[in-house]
Amino acid sequence: MSSSRFQSPKTSSTAPPPPPTATHQHQQQQEQQQQQPFSDPPSVSNYKSNVIRQVPGYEAMQTMALVLLEESINKQNQIMNNNSNNNNNNDDDDDDDDDKAAAKKKILVVGAGGGLELLKFGTAHVDDWTLVGVDPSFEMLQLAKQTTHSLRTTMRTSTRKTTDDTVTTTSTAAATTTDNNNDGNKDHDDDDHNNTMMTFYQGYVTDPTAPKGPFDGATCLLTLHFLPKPERLATLRAIYQSLKHGAPLIVVHHSVDTTTNTESNTNTNAVTVTTTTSTTTINPWLMRYAAYTAHTSNGYSSSSNNNNNNMSTEQASRIAQTIQDKLPLLSPTQDEDLLRQAGFQHVQLFYAAFTFRGWVAYK
Repeated sequence: MSSSRFQSPKTSSTAPPPPPTATHQHQQQQEQQQQQPFSDPPSVSNYKSNVIRQVPGYEAMQTMALVLLEESINKQNQIMNNNSNNNNNNDDDDDDDDDKAAAKKKILVVGAGGGLELLKFGTAHVDDWTLVGVDPSFEMLQLAKQTTHSLRTTMRTSTRKTTDDTVTTTSTAAATTTDNNNDGNKDHDDDDHNNTMMTFYQGYVTDPTAPKGPFDGATCLLTLHFLPKPERLATLRAIYQSLKHGAPLIVVHHSVDTTTNTESNTNTNAVTVTTTTSTTTINPWLMRYAAYTAHTSNGYSSSSNNNNNNMSTEQASRIAQTIQDKLPLLSPTQDEDLLRQAGFQHVQLFYAAFTFRGWVAYK
């Protein structure tokens, strides 16, 4: 993500900048938190439990993403096997096609911090997939490594039983991703340099040094709703360029039209919040999502005067308004258009839950 929108206004070169006030320091802290929302320890430590509670059907959605990846890879394997059968007169070509079909498949996981997708996919395909996780947050990548530690230990053990040279089989991009950290030092905590089955890259897929693939599939779950439209399109284009022809991209994120709403026009389930400076109508689907998160945490109460430590309607409306105001939300139509602008075809909806939408699209 570009950092230009977090830069302070330029000051005059003829006078020194004024000393920072407490208010200014607070604003700077807020900007830093916006720039790196997953860097503070409480957010990182609670991420895995929160995301499972706060995303409706999260584990089922992950399984659906896995099924879509498997479907595409199996189809590509079948095509290569058919080509192999049609080339029986050329033993060399036949062997080459067999090798391609048997080769490990490379999957790009964008927004891999936390490690839950890596754990899901890696557990299902410990022997035949290579996973590359990309995330800008050092802290979240560390959490991903903790989440997948046991799995990666199994992967290393399995690999050492089948080959005597795991390091030299690692591509240049994978070797780069394994050791990329903010301080430029290698990560010696988990022996990733001996593991070619799962590697990590701290940064963005738009970076010049980002893993280039080609990948057999990619996922970008719960990530794109943080990116403004131009950066979202740039990210999708970078993923598109890294994929093999016919490979799928699976995306899931908040997608809701907050600019026009027929329900709001009829005052059905919509909530209007009035402050001293403005009046805001909150999208009813955001309200429903906020109520859902209340039910999965401390419970929900329609009364503002409850003594059960439950979330009230007013509290839910504040959560919904925060999402509506802080995230650069796009409508489902806009999200589908961006996928097509990036080059993807056959864009299909596979998941919908309140304000969340999930699509699969193909290069």
